[in-house]
Amino acid sequence: MEWLNIRIALLRRPEYIGSKPIERATWINVLAYSCEQENGGRLIGAAAWKDRQWQQACGVTAREVRAAGKLLRIEGEDVVVFAYSVEKQAEVQARRMQAADAARRRWDSKIGIAPRKEDADASRIPSRDPEREKEREREVVVVKALAHQQGAETSPRPPHDKIVDAADIDRLQTEFPLVEVARERDKALVYVRKERGLSAELELRFFAEVWLPRAPKRSDAKQKQLDVENDEPKDWREWFVRKYPRDEYPESVRYEEKPWSQFPQYLRKMLREECRK
Repeated sequence: MEWLNIRIALLRRPEYIGSKPIERATWINVLAYSCEQENGGRLIGAAAWKDRQWQQACGVTAREVRAAGKLLRIEGEDVVVFAYSVEKQAEVQARRMQAADAARRRWDSKIGIAPRKEDADASRIPSRDPEREKEREREVVVVKALAHQQGAETSPRPPHDKIVDAADIDRLQTEFPLVEVARERDKALVYVRKERGLSAELELRFFAEVWLPRAPKRSDAKQKQLDVENDEPKDWREWFVRKYPRDEYPESVRYEEKPWSQFPQYLRKMLREECRK
């Protein structure tokens, strides 16, 4: 959460009224940290935190936390924050999950992916009791949000959601020789995160079936230039041994065994020119 949800009635309760101003300020700082972390108002293991940990996390000291016993209760190894709104946290997480589901459905329809079975069934079956259906949907979203908070996996990732990796880039480069696949991958990732959020990843199916077929092709002149740059002279190793004998240049061995493709462009250009003389 990005804001504090404090009711005026909480500031009239005995726990708050009976605390000193410094204790109230300490509680506000710890409450803000808990809302940011969405930890349910319980800081796991915080009872053993040192001053540096409290200062870095909440801007308070361990002594100030212990002094605010009415607002920050120590239970075993944990610290429990007074009046933390667990209900508001569940509501915020539920709305976040709903927004993510809506964005996923909108994105799937935009890139041409068929809706998932549960989405299609929900759109075909009319709701007999709209209020009850809304309540059920809210309950499901809350459960998903709580499971996500605990690190549980709510559903397995379908095959078409595979994320693009380095092996995919190499394979796709052979399938699309006239496209700069690595550069297109970066452009596609920027587009996806702009549409779906900064945490979105580039899916292989979208990249291979939708993005790359529409990507700009290299011009003939640029392709010829690349062919020239990748043109390996047949006798460059012999020339290199004559020019840099091992007895005089011991380090030349690692260049003799190095593949042509791993040489920098300037060195390949020099070797081509020397071999043509």
